Amino acid sequence: MKKNLLVALADEHFLDQAKQLFSSVYWNAGWKGDYMLLACDIPEEKLKWFREKGILIKKCSPLLNKIFERNESIMLCKFYLFKPEFKRWEHIIYLDADIIVKGSLDRLTNMSGFAAVKDSIHPFRRQFDSVLTNNHKMLLINLEQKYDLNLDNFNAGMFVVDTSIITSDIFNELIFLADSYGMLSTKGDQPILNLYFYNRWQKLPLCYNIYPYNLAHPFLIRDVKSIIGIIFHFIGKRKPWDKRDPFYGEWKHNLEIAESIDINKPISVKILDKKEIIKISRRIKIKMVLYSPIRILDRLIGLFGLILKRRFQKTSEIDKKLESRR
Repeated sequence: MKKNLLVALADEHFLDQAKQLFSSVYWNAGWKGDYMLLACDIPEEKLKWFREKGILIKKCSPLLNKIFERNESIMLCKFYLFKPEFKRWEHIIYLDADIIVKGSLDRLTNMSGFAAVKDSIHPFRRQFDSVLTNNHKMLLINLEQKYDLNLDNFNAGMFVVDTSIITSDIFNELIFLADSYGMLSTKGDQPILNLYFYNRWQKLPLCYNIYPYNLAHPFLIRDVKSIIGIIFHFIGKRKPWDKRDPFYGEWKHNLEIAESIDINKPISVKILDKKEIIKISRRIKIKMVLYSPIRILDRLIGLFGLILKRRFQKTSEIDKKLESRR
């Protein structure tokens, strides 16, 4: 067993995504720690590839199905990482399966406590449903009395855990929070983790959780390819495994060379110094500001298109009813 652990989460529909992620970590990050797959309802025969590669497997089932949709219940499996059994490692790095890793993660193993990157797209308050029944409205009022929902929050698709913070109570406390406020959540596990680590998390530099399409126009490949960072996280509907995506070639290549990884023989890669990380993160922040108006315009165009589509559907239904009466 090694000092540090890198973890991905997947069900049987995301096995290629997990393979690509582990491949990009091996080839681009030169990861020297252990690898683990949180396998959610995956048949044993489909885990053979991971076992043969020396990737550790922890089988788990979706949590709180009665409160969360299936995909969200699967994402709650991240909570298992806070069980005492994970104290065997000094640090845990968790990465969502819709990520491509571009550089070394070694500096993250020096963090203390719980660390993540600020979510620049989903404000804390918006992660809780505002269209509620009377009972849920009272629950939201109760939540707002306990927490300031205007504070910064982190994206839960990537985080680092210094395992010295893990106690025998954390897992059950996370389940309690999810059980108490899960019906308000619009982002599955993320608001729950933010509630638990409220005012107790460390901000990581932006380069450790980049949303590529918020830093470039998604249809201008030249812009997309100019982005520099360490972890590229493809939030939203645009995913790199879509053949039309500008990142598809890179994603597909990583998946193909996954067959050649040998985690017992980590490769050497360049480790950026702190000055380089700060410089890259500043560039990312500037691009976020520059492309913000384009993101807003895209959303407005999308909303306008949705309104037109609904109007067209209603008009079409009315025309059909009138036609049937003739």
